[in-house]
Amino acid sequence: MLWLDNIKDFSKYIHPMEEATTQLLKKKLISEEYCNQLLELYKNFELENLLPDLIGKSMEVTSVQLPKLYSIVKYQSELLEISMPKLYVFEGRYCDVNAEGLDNPWIQISTKTLEDYEDDELEFAVARQMSHIKLGHMRYEVLCEQFSQSLGIASQLGSSLIAFVPGGTVASKEAFEVYAAHFKLSASQWSRVSEYTADRCAFVMCQGNITAAIAAIKKQILNSRLLADEMRLPEYLKQTNAILDLKTPIARFSILDEQFPYGPFRIKELLGFAGSVSTFL
Repeated sequence: MLWLDNIKDFSKYIHPMEEATTQLLKKKLISEEYCNQLLELYKNFELENLLPDLIGKSMEVTSVQLPKLYSIVKYQSELLEISMPKLYVFEGRYCDVNAEGLDNPWIQISTKTLEDYEDDELEFAVARQMSHIKLGHMRYEVLCEQFSQSLGIASQLGSSLIAFVPGGTVASKEAFEVYAAHFKLSASQWSRVSEYTADRCAFVMCQGNITAAIAAIKKQILNSRLLADEMRLPEYLKQTNAILDLKTPIARFSILDEQFPYGPFRIKELLGFAGSVSTFL
């Protein structure tokens, strides 16, 4: 039971770059007051707009509707000592398990995920989202989305909204757009690192079941049981070096602009963590 005895202290499992990327992101977000305004905007408008479609176009998971899935989330909520989020299953052609919301987050799961994942793989996929909720990632996900939208609006309206830039010292639309690009890269970096953290925490929550973790990641990345079954991990991980060998500015920007880590990177990171996790416990 050593895994379960240590699970409540997630600080042991957070990716080493998370603190630095979070602090960098905070510096780009202007001020706490402005962040609070964006969060209120999200709660009062965008969230209210999302909820009718969420409830009306999906099925809520309960103790009598998909009870096995309900039990997974109930158990993990108790393990993490957090309020149990609501679950909704929607018809979807992609493997997708995602936490949404803010103060009262929920988890939404596609039908393809339920069809393609084994029980232990589903536990890992759900645990990743429970980790995001436990660690407060939802706040930064919402802020990144809302701030990006506000920057886009400011850019369309012209230089009159250059005050978005911290210090208000930028005097041209071109400089503003450079700032916006820098923010996007910072937000993307934070997002990628938060996904590495979620993989680590889910791995620990699932008591070190590396086989299920990698299987779940493969299916999410490839969206195909066929491809996941045909993957040979040593061969697939060679693609890590192929990506790093792309040196042109456009290729590098494309890599840094990704919000989610590429599949070979995710698996390689998790394997490295799994090999050292015993030193934490």
